[in-house]
Amino acid sequence: MMKCRITALILTLACALGMMNFARAQADSYTPFSWMEGDIALAYPADWPAPIRTTMEMGAVVQLQPAGENANLQISLEIIETPVGRLFDLLYERMRRAGVTVSVPVNSTLMGLAATEVRGEASTIGIGRGTLRADGNALLIYGSADAAASDALAAIFEDVAGSLTSGARQMPLIPGGDGVRFDRIGGERLELNRTALGSLETSTAAQSWTYAGMAGEEISVFTTDINRLESLNLRLRMTSPDGALVAENDSHNGGVFYGLFSLYDAALSNVVLPADGVYTIAVDSVFGTGVYGIGVERTQSLELDPANATRVQGVIDDVFAAETWSFAGRAGEVYTFTMFAAEGTTLDPALRLFAPDGSTLAQNDDARDVSLGLNAQLVRIVLPADGIYRLEATRYAGEGEGAYEIVIVATA
Repeated sequence: MMKCRITALILTLACALGMMNFARAQADSYTPFSWMEGDIALAYPADWPAPIRTTMEMGAVVQLQPAGENANLQISLEIIETPVGRLFDLLYERMRRAGVTVSVPVNSTLMGLAATEVRGEASTIGIGRGTLRADGNALLIYGSADAAASDALAAIFEDVAGSLTSGARQMPLIPGGDGVRFDRIGGERLELNRTALGSLETSTAAQSWTYAGMAGEEISVFTTDINRLESLNLRLRMTSPDGALVAENDSHNGGVFYGLFSLYDAALSNVVLPADGVYTIAVDSVFGTGVYGIGVERTQSLELDPANATRVQGVIDDVFAAETWSFAGRAGEVYTFTMFAAEGTTLDPALRLFAPDGSTLAQNDDARDVSLGLNAQLVRIVLPADGIYRLEATRYAGEGEGAYEIVIVATA
C-alpha cells in the first residue's frame, strides 16, 4: 500500500501506564485501502498493519488493529447480507463478545445514511455504529479498547468511520480533511502484478508512478477506467532513467482481441527496457475525470516440450487484461494452442500468436470445436521461422475475468 510518512504524533503508547494520546489525523498519517468484499474504500492509521479481511457466512469482515497488544484496541467493519433483526441487536451482540455493555441506542449517521449508535464504558470501552445500505445489507463499524485508551479509540474510530466511501474503487475521504479525498491507493513505486489506483481530477489531470526495471526486461503496463464508465480517456507515457521517451499510448489498438474495456483505456505492450534504473510512468487524462487502475507485468517465458503437452496458468482481471508468454520456436514445427477458462469464472478467453518479426500469426476467440464452448484454440499452427514467439492470453472484448490454463501440444 501507499508508503506514508508517519507523523510522530499519531499514536503514542505509554505501556507502563497503559495510556494513549492521539493527535488529529493528517493525510500522510493514514493509509487508503480498498475493501473489495465490502465494496467500500476506507483509511486506517499508517503505522498499523494491513487490515485483516475475512469472509463469513453472513457477509464480510475487515479488522483493524495496531501492532502488538496495544491496549487491546481494535476496530472492525462488517457487511451483513440481508440482516435479520434490528441494528441495535446486531451491535449489541458484537459489543457483548468484546466484553462491552452498551447503553441505550442513539440516532447517528454513517456515510451520509441514518445510523444507530451504541457506546459502552466500563473496564472495556466500546463504540458501535450501523446503517442499512441501498442494497439492503447492513454495514457495521465497531471498536473496543481498555478503558485507559478511551480517547484514542474515540479519535481513531471517528477518523475511520469518517473516511468511508461507498465503492471499493473510489478514493476514501482523508480523516479531518473536510471532504478531501486521497489521490491514490498503492505506492508510487509500482510492483509487478499488483494493481494500484489513481485519481485524475480537473485540478490534477496527470499523475506519475515509477518502476524499478532492468536492462532487457520486457514489461507491459495497463491503465483502465476501473469503474467502466467510459468517461475517462487515459494516456500513458514511459520515460527511461535518463528522461528519454521509451513508449507512449493514448488508446489501445488491439480491438476485440485485446482485453481492455474500451478505446479510452491505454496499454504499453511488451516494452523492452533499455537500461537498469527507475522508469517514470505518467498517466494523464485526454479528457474526463475519475479513478483508474494501473499495473505492470513482465513477459513470462515457457519451454515447449515436443514429446508432451506444455501447460501454463495465469489470471486475467480488471486491470491486467492480457498476459504474454514467450517461447523459442523452430521453422516447420506445428503446435495447437488451447486456452481454457477456469471453472466458475466469467472469462471469455482469446489467444493471439505473434511471429518473431512481430506480425500476427494467428488469433482466435471461440474454438471451431464446439465442445470447447467459449474457450479459445489455435489449431495446427506451423511456425514459419526460427526465433522467439509471443503467445498472448487475453479476453474477448474485455468480458469477464478469472484464472486460465493454456495447453500446448506438438502436432504432426
